[in-house]
Amino acid sequence: MEKKNEPQPPRFTASCSLLLSTLLVFGLVFYTYFFWYLKDFSFFQTSKAEKRTISVTPSDNFAALLQSLENSTILVLSPGKYSGNFRLERKTGIEILGTESTILESPDGIVLTLEDCMDCNISKLNIQGEDSKSPALFLIGAEGIVLKNLSVKSSFQAIKIQTKSQKIEIRDSHISGEIRIENCSSVVIAGNTLESMTPNPAISIESAMKVEIHKNKIRTKEGIFLKNIFAQENSNNTITQNTLNVSQNALVMHDCRDFLITWNEFVSEQSMAVNFVKCFGIAFGKSNFENKVKAKNGYALWMAGSKNIVLEDSWFNNQDTEKKAIYIESSSDIQILKSKISGLAVHEEGILKELKGGGILVSNTINFILEKSYIQESQGGIRIEKASQATMSHNQIQNNLGNGIEIQNSQAMTGPSNIVSQNHTGIVFQNSKGEILENSILENKEDGILLENSSPKVQKNQIAKNSDNGMRLKNNSTPSLFQNHFIQNKGFGICFSLQTMTVPWKLENFFEGNSKNPTDRMDTQ
Repeated sequence: MEKKNEPQPPRFTASCSLLLSTLLVFGLVFYTYFFWYLKDFSFFQTSKAEKRTISVTPSDNFAALLQSLENSTILVLSPGKYSGNFRLERKTGIEILGTESTILESPDGIVLTLEDCMDCNISKLNIQGEDSKSPALFLIGAEGIVLKNLSVKSSFQAIKIQTKSQKIEIRDSHISGEIRIENCSSVVIAGNTLESMTPNPAISIESAMKVEIHKNKIRTKEGIFLKNIFAQENSNNTITQNTLNVSQNALVMHDCRDFLITWNEFVSEQSMAVNFVKCFGIAFGKSNFENKVKAKNGYALWMAGSKNIVLEDSWFNNQDTEKKAIYIESSSDIQILKSKISGLAVHEEGILKELKGGGILVSNTINFILEKSYIQESQGGIRIEKASQATMSHNQIQNNLGNGIEIQNSQAMTGPSNIVSQNHTGIVFQNSKGEILENSILENKEDGILLENSSPKVQKNQIAKNSDNGMRLKNNSTPSLFQNHFIQNKGFGICFSLQTMTVPWKLENFFEGNSKNPTDRMDTQ
């Protein structure tokens, strides 16, 4: 039987067409990404190619070798002296390794320059510059550079880094001369020893972002100078666990913001220790991460034109007879929390003979807070002046030569829970407003409270055992007195001195054991 002509199946279906189109598109994307955009197949490499290693001796032409060097090369320098001006340009992945006896030197100019280099490591070299106008080691336009275990010496600048360099680390090195950094970002200076008596700061950084200064030991004339330093979003610049013992300023910061400064020791022999000018968002100290700040002459800390600064869990000490330990002026939103402020107490045979320095001065500053802090063994406690606004609570202000708390031409909330004892006068208000609330004002050498042309609200205070009056009112002071206890003061409970005006005192307050009468105006109520 004859077979009928059966139709042949189609050789090219719609499904096949779709598949081929998909493969073609995928191929075009693959080619475009890897050949045109990435320009290589490094994505598919399972491991990086091993770096080439070259051994170098002092007899080799090291300068020429650096010029002809291929990327991803390790140079191992033998011990000895390499003299010249060495330059590494537009290289990636270079490592230069030496020993403690490997010396790069030059009588003039820059010893070693890295320009437009990326991901390079320089370690175990002794770099010695003798030019008074040039740095020993210079980085310009560099990225991802690690300088480690170096000894860098220069009578001028040991290391200079500038022109938008980023991701630079200087670690575990001995630096004699200045580290100067300009217009850079992501800079780490950690574990170094810096020694120099040049007039320049040991570390000077200007116009930079994201700075970390950590575990350095600095013995120089000037310490750290920072200007125009900012942080990346949601991060802080940090200065942590450094020890500075300098003859002039230990830390100077101008126009800086967003810093965490903890666990440091700042000591100045001849000037102020720490200086903040026009700074914002500084956390100086933190719970259990205290800073120690000491100045033999000058302020321990001076602050001007700054905002949102917190000094916490830190110790401030100075020994200057004319300057306070802390001086704050023309600033706002400043807090001192859980800190200790003191001067130098001189004792002879267990008897206090002299007090130098210490105390706090706040001038023309608004929203100042002092809380849970100690001011002791100072020439004076704390003084608030020149239209300032302050709140002080839970402090101990004791054993000071001058007055414990002075408020002059300002407004202050004094309390609750301050202990103000063994000062000259406990609390003084002069031409000021505010409140004196729930304090213990005890055993001061003169009056417990002195009001001059001031009429604050005085409520629920214990005013006891002061060597003169519990409270003295002068020059038309008319405070509101409620529920205060005047106990065993050696003068009057309340003394109306040199003023004709009086205030209600009898019904709302308690008097007991004052050496003189409850007041010197017993005929008033």
